[in-house]
Amino acid sequence: MKKISIVFIILAINFCQAQKNEIELPKGYGFEYKFSDTNITPINSVYISKKGTVIFEDEKISVEELGTHLFAYKNKLPVEYMTSIVTQIYADKRTSYKIVNAVKAQLSSALLYNVVYRTDHIEDVTKGLGVRLYKSLIP
Repeated sequence: MKKISIVFIILAINFCQAQKNEIELPKGYGFEYKFSDTNITPINSVYISKKGTVIFEDEKISVEELGTHLFAYKNKLPVEYMTSIVTQIYADKRTSYKIVNAVKAQLSSALLYNVVYRTDHIEDVTKGLGVRLYKSLIP
């Protein structure tokens, strides 16, 4: 039974990784995002494929479950880091904005307001547009 569980986990991780590699980010037009080199910034990542598949921390989940997962992630951190958490959104450029907006609403419901929309190439962490979400996005 353990072998079957391990094989399933490996297949699930490979499936999520393959979906991440299919994401084509929008052009960044020169926007860069810099992280502080003096503060510790906890970072989590949300990947959205062109078909609307959402992956958080290598786990494929529904948009409706995202807020719960994000809130649990946030509550595992020490209190002093909670206000500086940054969520990176890797959304395929062909993704419907309706799905991106639903992800933003889930971030707000988890009280995570610092967001970076990643642009250009998925491997380049310096490219992106940092924004601050508002509580009014909570459904």
